[in-house]
Amino acid sequence: MALFNKAKTSATKKTKTEKRLVSISGSEFDQALYEAATLDAQIKNLTAKLNAAKNIVKVASVQEWKNIYNKEGINSGSFNIESENGHTCQFIPTTKFGKISEEETYNDYVETYGAENLTEETTYSFNSKILEKNQEAIEKAIMESDISEDDKENLLDANTKWQFKSTCLDKVKMLAKDANLEIDDVLEDLSPVVYPKLFKANLK
Repeated sequence: MALFNKAKTSATKKTKTEKRLVSISGSEFDQALYEAATLDAQIKNLTAKLNAAKNIVKVASVQEWKNIYNKEGINSGSFNIESENGHTCQFIPTTKFGKISEEETYNDYVETYGAENLTEETTYSFNSKILEKNQEAIEKAIMESDISEDDKENLLDANTKWQFKSTCLDKVKMLAKDANLEIDDVLEDLSPVVYPKLFKANLK
């Protein structure tokens, strides 16, 4: 079986044992290990605090972005933000949208916004279980093999992705009008990826 002639190794079961402990002497190493441990813990704590703060900024920024869209009827693109004490950042809306996980939802969006505003892409891959099950027959020739009709139909796995076209972000007002929806509703359906960046604190 040249097509499947790959060496197979059986995994040997290993008994769980406690890992050995190796001691390394020296004050420099001791200090380095201490700093690594304490800094790692601080970074994890600071990362959690940073993410929480960024989320507050993001939520407020998204609302202002929606306000601009509702007022001006256009995608403002990125803009700078300032707090009452002069702390600043930049808000970035992108044309990457949230995943559409179900065909039924995709079909609902097509009905609401039109097929021209969405894409459907399907990729195929071999069903490995059926492929392995029928190695000898496939080796002989897939189309002329002894594979059952049922297995032939299930030989490929299909993976379909549905998403809004990137141009939709600049057409939100039109999409809302055509679908008789509010701009906020359309933006919620699109779920564009947005984020704040370039944070600067006013230290004066």
